[in-house]
Amino acid sequence: MSNEDLVTSYVCRIPRESKPEVIAAIVHEARTSISPGAYQAWMALGRALAGERVAWIAPVTDGRLEAAFDCFQRASRAEPTSPAPWLEAGMTSRFLARSGESLGHFARALEAAPEDVHGLMLLANSWGRVGRPARALPFCDRVIELAGRVSLAIHLRAYLLRQAGKQQEALETLEWSSSDNTDSMLGMRAQLLESVGRAAEAVPLQQRLCDASPWSWTTYANTLSQLGRTQDALEALVEAEKRARTKVEVLPHRIAVLRKAERQAEASALASKAVSRIMGALRRDKLPGSWDDAVDLLEAVEHYEEALALIDKVIEKVPGAKRDRALLGQRARLLLKCPGASREHTVDAARWFAKAASVDEKHSPRVNFWDPCVDRASLWNEAGLALVVVGDLSGAKAAFEAGQQVLGGQEVYACLDTLRENAAACSSDAVKRPLARIDLMAFRDPLLMCS
Repeated sequence: MSNEDLVTSYVCRIPRESKPEVIAAIVHEARTSISPGAYQAWMALGRALAGERVAWIAPVTDGRLEAAFDCFQRASRAEPTSPAPWLEAGMTSRFLARSGESLGHFARALEAAPEDVHGLMLLANSWGRVGRPARALPFCDRVIELAGRVSLAIHLRAYLLRQAGKQQEALETLEWSSSDNTDSMLGMRAQLLESVGRAAEAVPLQQRLCDASPWSWTTYANTLSQLGRTQDALEALVEAEKRARTKVEVLPHRIAVLRKAERQAEASALASKAVSRIMGALRRDKLPGSWDDAVDLLEAVEHYEEALALIDKVIEKVPGAKRDRALLGQRARLLLKCPGASREHTVDAARWFAKAASVDEKHSPRVNFWDPCVDRASLWNEAGLALVVVGDLSGAKAAFEAGQQVLGGQEVYACLDTLRENAAACSSDAVKRPLARIDLMAFRDPLLMCS
């Protein structure tokens, strides 16, 4: 049987839902049957295993992405000067939450094809994803030199500039394509207009987004509230409630609008009614229908003790909640926000941050837009910051170093710099300057946010 026939037979045996042992058997058979130099066969099998690679929608846990990566590596050994296997290996690494590793693969692809626009875009995106926009921008600019001011390159450049704190330059970049009225372009333009103090100009853009996307109503309402248009903001939130999963999801925005308009009595009445319902469910030993929205609401209205009680009930009742990294981290932050938080609260918060950081789930049940290792490193950083507050510098230093260990030898990550600087600051007898936090928003996937 030829290599091509073998690959066809293997692909037919890869159902949409496969058990790990099925994938392992197919890959083992392929490794022993397909010729090592069969470039096309390895590429075809790798692409079949990689499929759509929509890891943020439905995490693939059966080993097929790891198997696809192995196929692309074999293809690269068969034809080391071809950029395609390196690009495929890089994209697969990224979906396996190994953004630092993907940079090396994309760089190898560009060695083989220095003016490949696709490779340049992927490399720019990957540098942005690890929090290094300054390293990303030259590759994005090269794309624009080679391909012209194409929409995605313009949008990526603006996103990277915003990530680097250059809001005005990012806005000017978007003006290169002022006729581009896609939702993503309008959304970024509106955000940048607000960030440079031109919120009124953002309103008509947000109105257009509301027509296309039901999730834009709360953003629109928040902008109207900033401009003092309280009634318009409240009407926008009525529309948001029609489209939300539950009214609880929109309530924090409604309460914030009322507070900003100094209508404290209405805001307090709304908050009290919502809190009463949530706590009533807890007293009946039940969880509210949408408990994650309920936790966010309690936090928004500053009922931190009640939010802690709800999280504890979730941990008790929901399978897997003890290993929900986001939930454990949220519990730690609530402890720090409690009125009159004591030393014991802070020490307890550090313990919960460390517990959350220790969760090493390959595929979190929640949607995540950044690498798990960055998320965990950030939690170790939070644990360290809490310990600094109570004067435990040795414990804080250990937490910062634990965050570095999570990232391993991936020097490319910008958050590694923060962890090292914070650890070094704890080496003296007293911390003499405020320690830095890690902004997870800087590690979101630029191409995903631009699409």
